[in-house]
Amino acid sequence: MDAFLRRLVPDELWELFQRVVPPAPTRP
Repeated sequence: MDAFLRRLVPDELWELFQRVVPPAPTRP
């Protein structure tokens, strides 16, 4: 799903999105 969104969203917008939205907690 992540790769799918990256193909639709420009890199600049994606970086801004990740700055505003905290990264999802990683599961072990």
